[in-house]
Amino acid sequence: MAHLSQGIEMGNMEGTSGLGHSRSTSYTGASHLLPNVLEGDADAGSITPSINSTFSAPLLERTEYESHPPTIANAKEAGEAIAEPRKAAVDDRRWTAFPSCLPHVLPLGTTIAVLALNITGVFWQDLGEPHQNNILQALQYVAKAHEIMMAASLASIAVHRLQYDLTTSKGVPLGFLSAGYQLSDPLLFLTKEFWGGAISRTHPSGISRFFPYGYLLVLGFGLTALVGPSSAIAMIPRLDWWNVPTQQAFGDINDRLYLNRTYKELWPADITTGMYANTSGCDNSQSLNSNCALSAMSVILPWTHDHQSQGLKPNITVSQRSEVIRYLTSQSGPPDTSGWTITSTVPYQLAQDLGRYWEWLVENATLPGHIKRPLIQPSFKDRKYQMRKPLVQAECKSYSNPDFEHDDFDFPHQELKTPPLDGFLAEKWTLPNEFVKQLIGNNSAIGDYTDSTHPFVLFDWYDTANNFSNAGAPSLGAVVIYSTHASVDGKNSAHYTNLATCTFDGRWTPFVFHLDPKEDPTIRQNSPNPMDILNGPQKADLKDLTQMKIHLEWANLLNVKSRSPYDPAATTVEEVIEALGAHNYDRWDVFPEPERDGPWVMTSIDWRLSTVLGLCVTEGLARAYVDDSGGSIVYRDALAANQSYARSLNDLNIKTPVEGWENYTLEWVAPIDSRWNASIPSFDVWAPQHGYTEIAIAIQRYGYGYGFGGVPIKLATVALVVYSVLVMGHMLVVFLGGQTFKSWSGMSELLALAWNSTPTPGLQNASAGIEKIATWKQVVRVREKDGKRLRLVLENQNEKTPSWKPRPGAKYS
Repeated sequence: MAHLSQGIEMGNMEGTSGLGHSRSTSYTGASHLLPNVLEGDADAGSITPSINSTFSAPLLERTEYESHPPTIANAKEAGEAIAEPRKAAVDDRRWTAFPSCLPHVLPLGTTIAVLALNITGVFWQDLGEPHQNNILQALQYVAKAHEIMMAASLASIAVHRLQYDLTTSKGVPLGFLSAGYQLSDPLLFLTKEFWGGAISRTHPSGISRFFPYGYLLVLGFGLTALVGPSSAIAMIPRLDWWNVPTQQAFGDINDRLYLNRTYKELWPADITTGMYANTSGCDNSQSLNSNCALSAMSVILPWTHDHQSQGLKPNITVSQRSEVIRYLTSQSGPPDTSGWTITSTVPYQLAQDLGRYWEWLVENATLPGHIKRPLIQPSFKDRKYQMRKPLVQAECKSYSNPDFEHDDFDFPHQELKTPPLDGFLAEKWTLPNEFVKQLIGNNSAIGDYTDSTHPFVLFDWYDTANNFSNAGAPSLGAVVIYSTHASVDGKNSAHYTNLATCTFDGRWTPFVFHLDPKEDPTIRQNSPNPMDILNGPQKADLKDLTQMKIHLEWANLLNVKSRSPYDPAATTVEEVIEALGAHNYDRWDVFPEPERDGPWVMTSIDWRLSTVLGLCVTEGLARAYVDDSGGSIVYRDALAANQSYARSLNDLNIKTPVEGWENYTLEWVAPIDSRWNASIPSFDVWAPQHGYTEIAIAIQRYGYGYGFGGVPIKLATVALVVYSVLVMGHMLVVFLGGQTFKSWSGMSELLALAWNSTPTPGLQNASAGIEKIATWKQVVRVREKDGKRLRLVLENQNEKTPSWKPRPGAKYS
């Protein structure tokens, strides 16, 4: 071992270098010893310069130490310089591949576990459980740790590929040499070195070449950026509604709901009086009950008064006997259009049955109490059917002070553009003059006289479906004769008698609804605003909806005798229309709504008429097949023997069975058992035979859980799946290939390799930086030098001696 004396000074270092030429450097300073073995210079073993002398010696490629490394004389002050031992760069022993895969096991296992939680839809907790926020916040740290592990895993894969390509014939573009260590650098793709490596595809001989390492870098960079937020999205449970399996919701008891009508009966195309189970007592507005078409008169009429005086919007709250609430909602087009509105509501019977079904669950304690906020959503057991609600368009057009004997009055339908009406926009549906004369009768001075026996408003339905035979005829028509009051020159007043014709189009449109009973008693639906049906995704489905044919016998159930204090002779519909105006002593007048219509225009009255008439028709259709005396039933499908029975939802007393089922008990035993009553079929067979339709009840709960609801979790899942596939593929390649690398795992080691490599003209003038992108395109490999050490060589480097790939297991200096 040669020792260097204390107090070395190195100065006046000068030299020239060139490929294949020796370099000499002049040293002036204290005495020191050169290493006794110098590659390429056999005579340099005994050079001992004198103190403070100047000498020249070749600056050679590399120094090898065959024995112990040299040390500085005074090790106490200057420390000890230690030469690295020889080591293998490539290891092909298969058992050594296992440790190299260990850094991937924990992040991969965590990723698979998180994906499994979302795939299986695990529910965690209801909202409001103890320590919930603390756990959610702690999961933020867990997700961050998972992100760090995945980023390290991706970097390890990129470096392994770099090591592999460097030691094979493929090589790596110079621009990619450090890219594997910079996967988290967002500026990587903005550098010349990356794009130089990316476009390095042509061999000097002209042969096209492909570098998969570049694609791996792009994938690794993208995943490094995505796996962090993806881990947090997938790992932290989300607050949402989650499905509760039937067995979990009800245990061994399954309460099944059956409507007391068939699907076709619930939503018929022909609207007749047969839709009502009982119409007795429906001929007088003072005795209306829920079985009557216009039993919501007590709600519509007060709203009409409030609308006239306060401008309330047509969004009416309708309370039902089962203590649930539904909304009767009407919307209109722009103010400058004719009087067109669209109205819808949840059917009365569906809302009633859902509310009573919830009462049944509460009274019979079949729903577990640990569900803090359940949601109940009904649908048909037979999935080919859908829940439906009435959707009614109304359009009215007024004729100011007309000649009732000679003028023509057409039913408007320019705004009713749903099929098949859109094919008859140019069609004229004219009201016969005889109908007008019959309606007016002796009341030629309507709305402006002192005789209180004369009506203020005249109203009647018109059978458009039968009187206009073509396929585009509207569902129903109506005629209104009313008076208006307007000022003349700001002083005097003038009274006019006007006529309005109205056209109605009715459809049964599909919808989805649910009850969130612990939050509020309101029946919620997916299309609460009727306008959304015409302007949203459901618009395309309107052409497939059968148009209703509303018969006069049904429509007349909406227009029964009234007991208006202002107009004793008025009917229910006439009373509602009268509520739009004001009774001034001996007359009744309709005034515009200034906030909506601005200056007085006739369309303001058209809009009001279409609103109230649309509300009346829609509410009438919503009360189809209402039957509070019999109603729907619930069937308790118990797994235990002798505990199955059926009960009416209208009577929650468990002692009152459904008629025909007083003695029914179903034992879940084999049919050959002596206790089996063969004369009574199963309830699944009995119910359809007696006109009952089964409703499937989906129970949801509000809380934190895992699943695939929403776009973010789907994107996160894609990122995590791609990461998992990449890691598993990498581990499989490592195991099957059996090659692992312990060298150049960091940029510092790669720098040490470059430092010990031979200078090349391919990088001439590059010591201060690289400007040309062509320089970065050159391919770099790791090759042996004299079988003793490794070095980096460029593809076109002029080698005097053959270069060999690193040998597995061989140790290099």
